Amino acid sequence: MPSKSFFIKLYHLSPNGFIISITTVLSFLFFIWGINSWKFAFVGDEWPFYIYAHNIAISSLYPNPFSFNGVYNTHSQLASIYQSIFMTIFGPSNFSWRLSNCILIFPISFFFYRYIRNSFNSVLAVTATIILQSSYYLANFFKIGYDNPQCFALFIVCLYLVNRFSENPTKKTGGILGLALGISFYIYMGPIFPLFLWPYFLPLLKSIRSKGVVKALFSLVLVYLITLVPIITNISSLWPVIRAFGVLQNFHFNNAILRSFTLFYINNDYYYNHFVKGSYLDVISGFFCLIGTLVAFFRMKNKSYLYLVLSYLTTTIIIAVSSPGWFSPTTRGIFLLPYGFIFSGIGLTFVIKKIKNDTLSFTFFWYVIFAIISLNVYQSQIGVFTNNKLNNSGFTGIALLVRSFQQAKVKNNSIIIVVSPTQSITKVFWQFPSILNAYRLDTLHYTIVSPVNFVCPMKNTNILYFRQDTIAVNTVENSTCIINNTVNYTELSPSITFY
Repeated sequence: MPSKSFFIKLYHLSPNGFIISITTVLSFLFFIWGINSWKFAFVGDEWPFYIYAHNIAISSLYPNPFSFNGVYNTHSQLASIYQSIFMTIFGPSNFSWRLSNCILIFPISFFFYRYIRNSFNSVLAVTATIILQSSYYLANFFKIGYDNPQCFALFIVCLYLVNRFSENPTKKTGGILGLALGISFYIYMGPIFPLFLWPYFLPLLKSIRSKGVVKALFSLVLVYLITLVPIITNISSLWPVIRAFGVLQNFHFNNAILRSFTLFYINNDYYYNHFVKGSYLDVISGFFCLIGTLVAFFRMKNKSYLYLVLSYLTTTIIIAVSSPGWFSPTTRGIFLLPYGFIFSGIGLTFVIKKIKNDTLSFTFFWYVIFAIISLNVYQSQIGVFTNNKLNNSGFTGIALLVRSFQQAKVKNNSIIIVVSPTQSITKVFWQFPSILNAYRLDTLHYTIVSPVNFVCPMKNTNILYFRQDTIAVNTVENSTCIINNTVNYTELSPSITFY
């Protein structure tokens, strides 16, 4: 094993780099905590992503990565190919599928730290990166099998590259940025990244006539367009993606924009639950985010703050007006988080500098960081599952079924699920075999029956039904096998009742 002196040398070689390396590993462990738990077994419409990637993994041929004829005919097949690689390496399972997202914390931490260090300073970079790594929002959302985390990672990479290009416009930096933007185009929300990042091109206006800048811009555009050439042959697959943004008359401009600017403090997405409950930031990070936002606005004479604020304003407005409703859904609001983390870091470092005593400021800083981490860990593992119907939190019906199947597997019991056809959960039962296979529960014998077809089973059978399904409740609880207590039965009470 490496000696203690080895780590001391590493620390002195690059203190900030050493700290970020340690916190990145710890954040990865935080992100995969509970990755195979029944609590995170089901949310939203994620499992078609698993099924699609699984089909690729067991196939001998890869689909066209430059087509959007993937999941729901609106998602890139490139994203599913990425997930299938993990299934191929580690075997098709729930763990390998979700791992493909959680592992992205490594490149995200690296490029996020480098972006802030280059644009501002290393102290702010360390602070904001640790706040990002502590985020319960990211830790929970990355456990979902969507392709949004892939796009989030690409957004951080592009943020770093565009800032680097802004400071040093060369053919090389332009070509690399063009390639990153081109690859991002084929992942969820990636096509509008240039709109998010446009402020970082402002410095080039002063030297637009310079041959070096012209060549750099030409390199960027050329590489970007080359990466888009394949979509020309698949242009038809792009129209459903555009339509997925919604129709213009359904947009609620005033309400959506105003509410999007308060997401760090108040979450207005009450319909969807993606393991995110409440504000995007914890109460401490939110407090410093408010301070940091004000500081950033007052420092806009500094170009780094100017570009950050303009990019934040643009991204927030675009996210708001492209959301077909009066709120910004969690799946899109995730792209606002980098700005929240940076503003929180600005606010905390601003307060720290006001404390003249070095020992007191150091102690205060790490106490705050520890408190932020503690709040987010609690929220990630406990808080988001607390039953609160206003925030649509708690467990889904499918998640409770997975828990019951895991319990039945220990006793090797059979299962009967009694559910009325009118219950919304029946709409996703077609995905249930894949879910059981991913959790290695497909060896259990189970049947799904309507209350009118229910008959008392043999012993060693678990009967499952849902509290909100009154027909099933009355049928099961008035049956002779329940009255005579000859079988096991469990009433499931999901807080999120639509799945």
